[in-house]
Amino acid sequence: MKLERDMALLIPVSGKLKSLTDSPTLEQAQFHVEGYVEALFFKYGGVDAQALFNEEGLRKEMQPNLVASALVGRPLVGPVIILTGKRRWS
Repeated sequence: MKLERDMALLIPVSGKLKSLTDSPTLEQAQFHVEGYVEALFFKYGGVDAQALFNEEGLRKEMQPNLVASALVGRPLVGPVIILTGKRRWS
């Protein structure tokens, strides 16, 4: 997978990836990740990126997100939002 600059992408645990039209608000991110949001900055293919995921996902025993885990380089669970470029949160 290649990350584009200035993108917002929802990676569900299963099913198709979904492009988001803009950087999500906190409320939208909480809806997509199904709870409180934790942010993790990472670099993939030379692109600075950010992963938004459920901070209580492990405690809630959410399913592993294999696609997002491969991108970020660490295990993540539940739906994950990937933001790059201007769409990243500060």
